[in-house]
Amino acid sequence: MDETAHDEWMPTGADPVTLPAGRWWDAVRAQLPLWAPVVERVRHQPGIRDRRAGTVTWLVPQGAAVWWVLPPGLDLLPAGAELLVPPAERLGPGGAVCWTTPPGPRQGIADPEALMAAIHAARVAEWMPARAATWLPVGRWWDALTAPRARAWSAASRLERAPAIASAEETLTWLVPAQSLDPADLPPGTTLRAEGRMEIPPATAARTGPYTSVPPLHWTIPPEDRAVIAPPNRLLRELRATLPRAAR
Repeated sequence: MDETAHDEWMPTGADPVTLPAGRWWDAVRAQLPLWAPVVERVRHQPGIRDRRAGTVTWLVPQGAAVWWVLPPGLDLLPAGAELLVPPAERLGPGGAVCWTTPPGPRQGIADPEALMAAIHAARVAEWMPARAATWLPVGRWWDALTAPRARAWSAASRLERAPAIASAEETLTWLVPAQSLDPADLPPGTTLRAEGRMEIPPATAARTGPYTSVPPLHWTIPPEDRAVIAPPNRLLRELRATLPRAAR
């Protein structure tokens, strides 16, 4: 956002000003203490803390979060929703409504990629097993897309930052955002699970090199907070690329 646009909306007086979401920026609001881990992970990004409402709201570029699938307690404010915005100098304990950190060079606009990464990381921390493989409900945090390992391995190598779960049944399974895929769009030979339970290995059970000793159920690469949920559309493209041309 340029300086001119910033000057149009950043309050210059001593008190917060009510401004509409969707005019200069979109706004993502987190309920506290439920999403305090997200606030901590983006503590260097400017956010607006409202102590009375128990929320932190980040301003993001218009359209940046429109397709985000947000869990309960995290919301994209609708266009026109009123938001109290403090002047840039009101920080920390400076009142009921204040900035969490100085607005800085981005003029109060948070980096949407950093915010989305923090949300992913906080959600992964909810369910990732700590020490041993654990049976977890499919459809609560993610759905599961499975393909035969022999055919899907090349797709896994191209999705170098999206780990898959390898099993003794010679399959690879990727976790994808819940309700993000239509079963009618799946490549032949793949299956999508949106309910039931699935055994998930801990993050420590991951292949880190060609000679790594791993249990039968393991991650193909160490799962990272941001990438453990595979991008569904790219995953489908890579899996289709493993099919004979006539079957794509």
